[in-house]
Amino acid sequence: MRKSLHAILLLMLLVSAGACKKKSEAPISIIVPKPAAPAPVGIQSIGDEAQPRQTIKWGGGTYTLGIKRWADKELPVVDDGDGGKYYDNRISVDILDGSGNTFFSRKYSKNDFANYLERDMLGRSVLYNIVFYETSDQALFLVASVGSPDDTGGDFVQMEIRIARDGSSSVRKTAIREIEEF
Repeated sequence: MRKSLHAILLLMLLVSAGACKKKSEAPISIIVPKPAAPAPVGIQSIGDEAQPRQTIKWGGGTYTLGIKRWADKELPVVDDGDGGKYYDNRISVDILDGSGNTFFSRKYSKNDFANYLERDMLGRSVLYNIVFYETSDQALFLVASVGSPDDTGGDFVQMEIRIARDGSSSVRKTAIREIEEF
């Protein structure tokens, strides 16, 4: 009985010691707030890139297509609407014939597509990319995208660039197509 009395006293001592422990002032939270994204510093660019040259069979001939994109610091700076500032891009399209002679060469900027963009989009977008799409008997087709410099926005307008067999080109707004990213 004496052992059980000692056990009960020891248990009471432990319980009372735990009861005297200082309680936490604030509840413990396991939820950690998401850190605020740092504000972009300076003017950003999407990135200078050159697509790998493509060999294209078209109208019985073989052509080589080269497309390069770069941030052009001479173009007006774009404000994405969320405070981010970006350099707009230029994209060069060069097509060589089978002999290595220039068949088509042009540098594009967003202004080449201004007739197909809403006024507010013109001020908050960049020329994002130009990619090869397809050929027909009469033309070679590229797709140009103008849109939000922050590619997570998904706000893009696509235009079709048609290059005729005589080397002339035209642009028209087109429906969204599944195309490879730049």
